[in-house]
Amino acid sequence: MKPSSFRARTGCWSFRMALASTWRTMMRESLVRACEVRYAMANDGRERAERTANYHISRGFHWTKELSELLGQYEKQRDKYQTLDVFMPEIVKLFQNYD
Repeated sequence: MKPSSFRARTGCWSFRMALASTWRTMMRESLVRACEVRYAMANDGRERAERTANYHISRGFHWTKELSELLGQYEKQRDKYQTLDVFMPEIVKLFQNYD
């Protein structure tokens, strides 16, 4: 069941808030880890970036490489996506299509 449908079916306000908070935390932590990979690539090279991504994948953030690559597209298209908010629908698509 997707978090949004689960949240809609849950009557308890505090439980819904906890679920939403957990989802927000997961998204933020995913972005932090993908940014770590981008930083490693820019400053330490591909090998270090690969090790960093693999570390986070081993900790349960299985989409780290894909999200990092997506952030690379964001970096290259700043004229189209001036802020991360504008780019966020692309990130949402990644998670919606992730299985």
